[in-house]
Amino acid sequence: MIEPGDLAALRKDGEVVWENQRYNASYVVDRQGLADELADGIPILHLGQPEAIHKVVEGTTATSWLTVYVWCPRETAIERIIARGTGDHLARLEAWDATPVLPTAHVEINSAELSPEQAAHVIDAARATSFR
Repeated sequence: MIEPGDLAALRKDGEVVWENQRYNASYVVDRQGLADELADGIPILHLGQPEAIHKVVEGTTATSWLTVYVWCPRETAIERIIARGTGDHLARLEAWDATPVLPTAHVEINSAELSPEQAAHVIDAARATSFR
């Protein structure tokens, strides 16, 4: 969470690595926040656009990233969106429809087929294999 004035300062100082507006909110990856997370361990970023992934990777050249494409069939997405009860299901479905496939991912997970625990094991195994 950030105050609008603080976000404006980040933008002015060139500290915004990626920004996206959706659902009446701004989603931002800032350079210092990312650096802090990298210093603490392995950050997990939820980025819905391939351009965002490119910007983060480009902005952290000393870091190796494991990219995971997590998706589900449209029918499952509809059920989950409605179950959220946020009242903006049409906007969320439009965002789902507009999200491209990520062909360059190291791992692909269909979240309708794997539990969160199973997905975590798949990701951990890929991390162990990729970063020996």
